[in-house]
Amino acid sequence: MTSSPKSRSEHPYHMFEEILNQPKIVNEILSKLSMQIDEVAEKIFSWSPRKIFLTGCGTSYNAALGGRYVLSNLTEFDAECLPSFELGNYMPIKVFNKACVIAISSSGATKATCRALSFAKSNGSRTISIVGVPQTPLADCSDEVIVTPGGKELSQAVTRSYVSQMVVLNMLAITCAKLCGNEEPCRSLEVEMKALPEKIKHSIEGKTDTMRILASRCLNMDGILFIGAGPNWATALEGSLKTVEVAHMCSMGFDLEEILHGPRVLLNSKKAVVIIEPGERSLQRAAEITEGIYELGSLVIAVTSKKGARSLKLAKNLISMPDGLSELLTPILYIVPLQLLAYFLAVERKMNPDVLREDEDYLRASKIASTRLL
Repeated sequence: MTSSPKSRSEHPYHMFEEILNQPKIVNEILSKLSMQIDEVAEKIFSWSPRKIFLTGCGTSYNAALGGRYVLSNLTEFDAECLPSFELGNYMPIKVFNKACVIAISSSGATKATCRALSFAKSNGSRTISIVGVPQTPLADCSDEVIVTPGGKELSQAVTRSYVSQMVVLNMLAITCAKLCGNEEPCRSLEVEMKALPEKIKHSIEGKTDTMRILASRCLNMDGILFIGAGPNWATALEGSLKTVEVAHMCSMGFDLEEILHGPRVLLNSKKAVVIIEPGERSLQRAAEITEGIYELGSLVIAVTSKKGARSLKLAKNLISMPDGLSELLTPILYIVPLQLLAYFLAVERKMNPDVLREDEDYLRASKIASTRLL
C-alpha cells in the first residue's frame, strides 16, 4: 500500500475523488478502447467457445456477475460466473477444454484469480483479462488483455475500477452480439452507452447531498441490507461490499426474492433496506416485497426510475434515476449513489475509507492482509 491514501484524514478522501472521476474514465473507455474491445470480441467469436466463464474476487467478482447477465441476454454464448477460488479448485477439468475464461482484477495480481486463469489455460481454455494495471501476473497468463484507464486507484475501496469493468464487459457483449447476428438491440444500447458519462455526472451532482443525508439516517442502524434482481443482483452485492469495506458496518446483499428466505427475520426498525429496482421485470415483485419490509418498520431506500417510483410508494426514501435506460446497463449507473452512501457512512463514522483498516498495525501485520495478492 502506498502512503498516498494515508495522507488524508478528512473529507474529501481519495475515494470521493475516484467517484467524481468516473464520468471522465467512462468517456475515455468509450472513445479510446472501443477498437481494442471490438478486436477482443472478434477473437472470442473466432474461438467459438463452448462456454464462457467470468471470474474475479470481491468487487471484480461482482462486475463479473453483472457482465454474465449481459453476455447471456445478448449473445448466443453460454456464460457462467464463478468466484475465482471456486473456478480454480472445484470445477472439473473437462469444462475448461474449448472454453473461454474472462478474469477480472483491478490490481492484476489477485492470487486466486491468477491461479484460476492459469489453471484454466493449462487445461485448454482461451483466456482474457480485464485489469487496471498493465504488466501484471494476470495479464502475463492471458491471451488477450484489456487495461482500463486511470491506473491504480489511490483508495483501496475501488469504485472507479468497478464501473470501468462493467463498461468494458457491456461493450464486449454488445460487439459479440452483433457478430452473432443480434444487431437490432445493440443499436439502442450503443446510443445509451454514449450517454452514460453525462448520466453518471448528473447522478453524482444530483445525489451527493441526498446520500449524505441518508447516510446520517442509517448511521445508528445495526445493519443495512441491499437487494436487487437480474443484473442488479450484482449492484446489491457491490453496494453491500462497499458499506462493509469503508464504513465497517454489518451489511449483506441478496437477490430480491432471497430476502424472504431467512434474512426476513432480521428486518425491524434497526435495519435499513436498499432496493435496487430499475422498473423492469422485477418491479411487481419488488413492490410486494417493499410493502412487507415497510410493515416491519425498516428504513426503506429505493434506487429506482421514475416508472419504478410509482410502484414503490412505500419506499419513503426514493433515489430517482433516469427513465429510458436498458435494464442491462442500469448497474453501471445505479451503483453510483450506493458508492456515495458507503462513502458518507464512513465519513460519519470517522473512518478513513481509503485504507480498509490497514492503517491499524495488528491488521497490517496479519497474514490475512498479505495473502490476497501475488
